Order: sequence, then structure tokens, then C-alpha cells
Amino acid sequence: RMTVHHLDPAALATSPQLLAAFGDAVRRAVAAEADNGIEAENVELSYSTDPALVVRCAVHPPAGTSAVAVRTELSRSRSIGHTVAKAVHALEPINEVALDKVQIMEVAVEVGAAQLQRLADGTPVPPHLWGVTRAQCSELLRQLRQDSTWKSSNSMAALVADFIVPMTRGTGQGYALWKNGEEPQEANVMVSHAWGENAEEFLECVERSTEEGDVLFVCALSLYQAEDGAGPSVAEQLGPRHEEGPFQQVLERIRARGRAAGWCWRCRGLLRTLPLVPLALALLLFYGPIVYWGCVPNADMSRCAARLGVEAGGEASKEAWIWQAQYELDLERAPTGLHKVRPFGYAIEAAIVLVALATWRAVRRCRFYGGRLLVVPNRETELCGRLWCLYHIFTARSCKVPVVVARTLARAGKFSLQDAMCTNPHDRDRLVRELEERPGGTRKLVAAVHRTLRRWRWSLGLAVLRWALLAAVLRSADLRLATGGPHWGAAADQPTPPLLSALGAAAGTLLSALAIYGVARRSGGRPRWWAAGLCAVVLLGLGAGTLVLLVRLGMLRRISLIAWTDTVPLLSGEGYTYLHADGCSEVACQRAVAFVVGLAQSLLPGGLGLALLLPCALCCPVCVQRRRCGAALLAAGFLLLVACA
Repeated sequence: RMTVHHLDPAALATSPQLLAAFGDAVRRAVAAEADNGIEAENVELSYSTDPALVVRCAVHPPAGTSAVAVRTELSRSRSIGHTVAKAVHALEPINEVALDKVQIMEVAVEVGAAQLQRLADGTPVPPHLWGVTRAQCSELLRQLRQDSTWKSSNSMAALVADFIVPMTRGTGQGYALWKNGEEPQEANVMVSHAWGENAEEFLECVERSTEEGDVLFVCALSLYQAEDGAGPSVAEQLGPRHEEGPFQQVLERIRARGRAAGWCWRCRGLLRTLPLVPLALALLLFYGPIVYWGCVPNADMSRCAARLGVEAGGEASKEAWIWQAQYELDLERAPTGLHKVRPFGYAIEAAIVLVALATWRAVRRCRFYGGRLLVVPNRETELCGRLWCLYHIFTARSCKVPVVVARTLARAGKFSLQDAMCTNPHDRDRLVRELEERPGGTRKLVAAVHRTLRRWRWSLGLAVLRWALLAAVLRSADLRLATGGPHWGAAADQPTPPLLSALGAAAGTLLSALAIYGVARRSGGRPRWWAAGLCAVVLLGLGAGTLVLLVRLGMLRRISLIAWTDTVPLLSGEGYTYLHADGCSEVACQRAVAFVVGLAQSLLPGGLGLALLLPCALCCPVCVQRRRCGAALLAAGFLLLVACA
């Protein structure tokens, strides 16, 4: 937009030839300033008087020319007025309508709004309705795998170029709106990802990280990508500024819907963990007597059976169960109210478990609004190196929209805002400029990204520790049954406290879990067979080697290492019962050996489970990689192995 001073608009309008020449001169001047292959015919003019002549120029980039690049060039230019004035002065007849030397003043580059996709009847559709359902993503993955021309190594960019664009070409609609034209789907999950990642892994990760009923806004599937003129270009859909683009509009819509949903949206994560509270209470009530008294109560909890090892130093270790007197003594001292509910102890525990299951079912059926930003790391491209992804995180945090990282072990990479790039360099320039225009924008973006990555790493670590801790508790509770007393300390005839063996078992279980997690994490969730095999060999070698070394050093009772009837009990039983008093007479030595034996024994199940997983993965990869039931059975078998070892 520019204002022309010292020119008579009425006189100019009376001369069609002069008006046409004036328009051609302005078009050529604006096209020269726009650069990027813009020609005079790509510039559209309109006139108004206020009271001076006001010229509005609309630049329409041809196919293959980036609208963002043209807009950036015009915004940066400081010589548009001079160039236009020079072109107008070159017209000799202009002096006939000029009152003085023509001047071009008040030049302003006005950017238009982001353009919308339209239905077949021409109805515009806002960006928050460009959603694709979770089921449609799964269907797309199945179609790709059934296509003979599809390669499992294809990236998201290849998916868009070779499959999405041919499907939607000429429609003016993105894949999401093309699939749901009759009933556009409102997105409640905005997905931020990199186009260089593997397409199959991305779709699998999205399916794994979302729930039934979720509707996703995925840039590759939601925007119209054909660039054929049948619909808005990608640049036109993104708009001149991020605040006006589809990403911002989708996040603002999620925020509005979330606020309407009330506290349930903010506390959704807490509500989903609510069933764990009664379940944890039931486990506490069940394992309480085992942990404290080292015994298992009978049906009415009137007596408690303790397992005691006898003849532990003999040729064979036998087991006997006795009713523990200390339990009955403590029970007599208990309050009267406890005596009334004691016979129903197991029934109460079962009822609490049923409450946990009912709560879990109710939470799933309530369908709380789950609006969020889903960030998907990948193994091919570092997520922290993509400025668009970082900006999405920053925008979501600014809008108070929850940010969730997908369920994957892929690493996000090293975060450096200076090194973050965009596929289109003009996008990077625009985002950086908008970031600098915001008060404290750069600092807030860095803080938002660091907070998101920190919470993600903590969640991964806590997930591993949670399952490892459950296995450690089961193993330690089994060892606790051997004490038979109300305290962890050793009895008079049992100088080595089983507590140390139980602590060693817990430490070994945690160490195994962390070792397996480290191998998987380092490879982005897809470890090579040799890495998994090496981890299994190390765990098995450390566990078995430590026990063999203790036997050779005389700290454990000598057994025949080639006889499985002697070796299996040593590997899976209460190892401290094999303590050799002559080889380790000091109390400190006995306690150290008890801890080391428990640790070594617990390294073996982790290595054995990983070793068994390898042939399953090689012989039947479908069951391991794509069937949840297969993974669940393997996990259950591993936990059972740890618990019974």
C-alpha cells in the first residue's frame, strides 16, 4: 500500500491510456522489488482516494515461487517508494496530471491472512477441523504396507510426495479433509514431528501414543501439499505470521475446549492414575505381613506361616513351615477393632482390587477431554534441531496446552536454538524474527523446551524404575519369608541377615533393568541383535561368574558346578544359605557375601530374559514388534521369572 502525493486522481482517471501506463510502471517497479521471479503480470492494482491517490498492490506468486520469500523480500525493502517514483517520473505524459513532483509516501507492506481449505461446495473449513482420526492413521499404515511400491525405509517426505500428493491432487484439500469431507473432524491432539523421520515408525508411534477417539492435526496429512493451484499453497495456508497460521489456531482451539471442560482437562493425568491408589493399597495390605513378620497369614489371618531353612550347612537344605509365635503375640496386643475385621482381611483386599478395576473402567468410559500437543522424536532426525518443533513446544506452553512426548525411546538430540533449522530458510527467518519481537521470547522458548525434555527424561526413568521396583519387591518378599522374625536383623543362630541378600536382589534387579534400558535407549528403541546379545552375555556372565568365583574362593559351600541339581538351587534359591563359615568367618565378610550373592542371582533373570527374547525376535518378529499380546506375555514371563527365582 502506498500513497501518491502531488498527483490529481480525477485527471488521471479521465485518461485511460495514461492510467494504464501508470499502472504498468507501478507493476514493473513492485515486481522488481519483490524479486524471486515475480513478473509485472503477477501484480494486481487497485486505486482509491483519501484524498490523495492510494495504490494497493496485491502480489500473486506463480507456481513454484514461495509466497513467504516474496513477502520477506518486500518487508525488508526500503526502496519501494523510490523505485516506484522513479518509474512514474519516466512517464512523460505524467506531467499533465501532476501538480508538482510526484512523491510516493507512506509505503506499507500489508500481509494477508492465512488461506483456508474448502469443501467441494466452496465452504471454507477452519484449521481445527483438518483432523485425521487415530483409526485412519492405522488404516493408512496398513495400506502402505500392502502397497508393492512402498518401502519400509521411506521417510515422511517420501510418503507425502509419492502417496499423499497423488491421492489429493486437484482437490484443494489435505489428506485429512479429503478423507473426512462429509464430516470434518475437530483435532484435539496437535502432532509436532520432523519430516525426515521414518514414516512407518512415525505412524506406529502415533498409534502407540494416542487413544481411541483422538483426532490428530498432523502437518503432513492436514495441510494441502500438492502445490498445484487447485487449493492454497503450503505458504498460503501457513499465513504471513505464526500467530495467524493453522498451528496457532489449533492450539488456541484446544485451549478453549480445555477451559470449557474445566478442571477435568487440567487434572486428566491425575485422574488416569487414580485407579493405582486402591491397587497400591491392596498390595500394601497383602505384602505387609510378609515384609514385617516374614510370614504368610492363613485364610482368617489368625495365624501366620513362616518358612525356615534347617540344616542350612548340611549337604542338602530342607525347608519347614511353622506358625510364628511373634505374629500371634502382636495380634493379641492389637486394638479390638482390628480383631473384628481380621477374618475378612483377604476379602477386603479382593474388594479393594475390584474397586481399582471399577475405577479404571469408569475413568476410561468418562472420556475426559484430552487436548494436548504430542511431540514425536525419531531416530533419523534430531527433534531439537528442527525450529518448527521447538516453536510448537513454545507456543503450546504459552497457550497453557499440555505438552506430551510420544512413547518412544528415540532421542531428541542436543538442544541449541542457534543450530535449529527449517527446511525452508525463509521459515527460519520469519520464526526467528517473530521470536525476537516477543518480549523475552528467546528466553521463554529455551525454558519451555528444557522443561519439556527434562520431564520426558524423568518419566522414562521413572517408568523403568517402577517396573524394576515391582520385580525387586517380589524377589525381596520371597527372601523375606526366610527370616521368620519381626525384624530384618539376624537371629542368634543365623549370623548373616537375609536383609542384605534381599537388598542385593533388589539392587541386581534394578541394575539389570537399567542395563537393558540403556541399550535400548542408546539405539533409539531399536537395538541391534548384537547389542542386545552383548548385554545378555554381560548380565549372565557377571551373575554366574560372581557365584562361581565365590565358590572357588571358598566363601560359599563347595558344590559340583557341572551338576544341575546343585547349580540350579544356588542360582535361584536363598544364596546366603550356602555360606561357608570357614571361608568367611568374619561378620562383615558374611554380610558382604550375602549382598553380593543376592545381587548376582538377580542379574541372571535379566540376562536370561534378554537372551530368550533374541531368538523370538529373529524367528517371529511379527509377534514381538506388532502384537501387544506377545510383548505382554514376554513381560509377564520376565516378571514371573524374577519373582520365582
